[in-house]
Amino acid sequence: RMSYASTPSSVILPYMQVWNKYLSGINANAPPAAGVAWHSSALWIRAEAETAIVGSTVSTLLVSIGSGFVGTLLFTHGELLLSLFVVLSVVGVTACLAWFMTVCMGWAIGAIEVVGLIVFIGYSVDYS
Repeated sequence: RMSYASTPSSVILPYMQVWNKYLSGINANAPPAAGVAWHSSALWIRAEAETAIVGSTVSTLLVSIGSGFVGTLLFTHGELLLSLFVVLSVVGVTACLAWFMTVCMGWAIGAIEVVGLIVFIGYSVDYS
């Protein structure tokens, strides 16, 4: 039995593929009047959402950091070096937070952790 909260998507998705294959075989051999069988699970939904969120993490982080750089550049009246220092400090603190979350706390990077890091970048730029 898999835990909804703690089972990573890398474990869940292979089981979903097994169910997909199993139901494809059932549907292929079923009479047309029976309709189409399908399966659903809260685990499938969470695993697919987690995969999509974690998969887009790098691009989201780059957009967030780039927007932070443009914002600080505008608010510092074009001071390129100061804006660069702000963004580098935010990237450094975010990298340290990600390291702490994964290494010290032993957390797997999931959807909640990714959203937390992105929100953290926004607050870091605001208060820099």
